[in-house]
Amino acid sequence: MLTGQHNHTFHIKPKKRRDKAYRILHMDLFSLGLCFLAMDDSFMFHERIDYTIHSAFGWKETRLSDRIDDIIVGIYGVIGAFFVFYSRSYFRFSTRFMKFAKYSLTMAFVMVACDFSPYFRLPIHVRQYLAHLEEWTKIFGGAFLLIGLLCAIEDASRHIKSQNSAID
Repeated sequence: MLTGQHNHTFHIKPKKRRDKAYRILHMDLFSLGLCFLAMDDSFMFHERIDYTIHSAFGWKETRLSDRIDDIIVGIYGVIGAFFVFYSRSYFRFSTRFMKFAKYSLTMAFVMVACDFSPYFRLPIHVRQYLAHLEEWTKIFGGAFLLIGLLCAIEDASRHIKSQNSAID
């Protein structure tokens, strides 16, 4: 019987350790992604990737090829949406985070759509309006994500406190 308990424990503990390591890795990747996005605006990573692509293929800057950096930002949004969708089980306890994450991703897609406005022969005043809207959606999208993360921290803290009080 002792051997059976030992085998049973042996099979459970590595799985728990593996799950915990997976959760930690998952959150580390999430944090690194957010840090990358924060630095991208300052260090212009997506613009540099655009420049590298132009240099590698010997392309001249054209109206169409100049939009590569916008496509890269759109890919950031798709990756973010996929990651939040895939990670929703981690944030299920915080419906407030999920709500703010949806707002943030919506703002990201609006931002990219506004950036594509020069393709549509719009009057100059409309393009100027969309350029301002693009900047505001970038600011509010980041703010919504930050607020959502703060809500998740607050909800997690409440959840831990309620579990500890239930144990006492």
